[in-house]
Amino acid sequence: MRTIGVKYGLLLAVMIFSTFCGPYCSGQITLYNTGTDGLVLTIAENEILTIQGNMENQSTINNYGTILVSGDWTNAGNFNASNGSLTLNGNSTQHFDHANQSLFQFNISGSGEKILESDLDVTGGLNLTLGILTTGSNQLQVLPNALVEGGSQESFINGALIIHGTGDKYFPIGKNDGFFPVNLFNIQGNDPVIRFELFEPNPGPQKPEELETVSSIRYWEKSLISGILENARINLSFDTSEELTEASFAVVTEAESIGGLFQNLGRSEMVGDIEDGSVTSDLSISVNANFYAIGQEIDLTGIDCIPSAFSTSATNIEDRSIKVYCSNIEAEGFSFKIYNKWGIVVYETNSVEEATTTGWNGINNNTQKIEKNDVYRYTISGRFSNGRELKKFGTITKIN
Repeated sequence: MRTIGVKYGLLLAVMIFSTFCGPYCSGQITLYNTGTDGLVLTIAENEILTIQGNMENQSTINNYGTILVSGDWTNAGNFNASNGSLTLNGNSTQHFDHANQSLFQFNISGSGEKILESDLDVTGGLNLTLGILTTGSNQLQVLPNALVEGGSQESFINGALIIHGTGDKYFPIGKNDGFFPVNLFNIQGNDPVIRFELFEPNPGPQKPEELETVSSIRYWEKSLISGILENARINLSFDTSEELTEASFAVVTEAESIGGLFQNLGRSEMVGDIEDGSVTSDLSISVNANFYAIGQEIDLTGIDCIPSAFSTSATNIEDRSIKVYCSNIEAEGFSFKIYNKWGIVVYETNSVEEATTTGWNGINNNTQKIEKNDVYRYTISGRFSNGRELKKFGTITKIN
């Protein structure tokens, strides 16, 4: 492997790339266009161009190898990305202006902030190791088949990231020193181009009745730039700032507008803990919803869906039957049974509507006769609309 370098290059910079410069180069490096045909710098495969300082290209660069830059990068000429890589590895702020041209492999390293000064398309891969990449009003796009890797509290996209294509896609985005990536799983559609950006705070979110809270700390905004998005499940990250009671209560929510109703997409998987966790939606994201936030479902531990007693002659008509008082129960797979002391079923229904509106009035389903005053056992099973299991059993007393 051969290393190419430039040291204190000005007008003659291109002449000493391969002859006089040592393995590390410093100063303001400018590749000038001095002739009719211009000057061409080619970094061959397995070659490394290391620049300790700023680089300005006013001519043509063909990159088949590796370029390492610790200072600002300004491309005012032509850049042939080919299959080469470019790494920003400075420990101070770096400005990157690529004149709306593309890179094959773009690597973020070094602790300094990297500021994008023009639109950029990445065709091969984006890797985040160290340093924050701020996009501002510029578009950073990852094209189909390009791989996005890395991302951490020390290295993320501060701003919007646009990714092309179907399948699984990873958006390593964050805000205000916080890393809160988005994953989309099993994206289906026709050439979707999807943009995500994180915002803080989330002003005035409205919650459905089955949720305890919807986060007012932050939200993620999705935009479908082009194409058709038909289906995808979404994974969001959270930490202690979300003020979850337990990580296991976390769900994904979506809304059509900020300040609107954030519908519950449920939870198919939760990984991690309150300090560093993520939750994947049970339902697919909706076509018309573009805003996403972390929600917390109501803790149903210890909540009784069934009263402990009833009387068929009660003054209050509501107390004349045993009904199920839990809400948001899925119809599929629901079961409510009541047994006498010999274990014989005296009432049974698989209808959520019947169980919550009519219930058992003390009449045996089989004999159509009123059962005597006694203690009866019950079982209830099913699922809530947020995906949590409903499974309860206990006793009820039939009295005069």
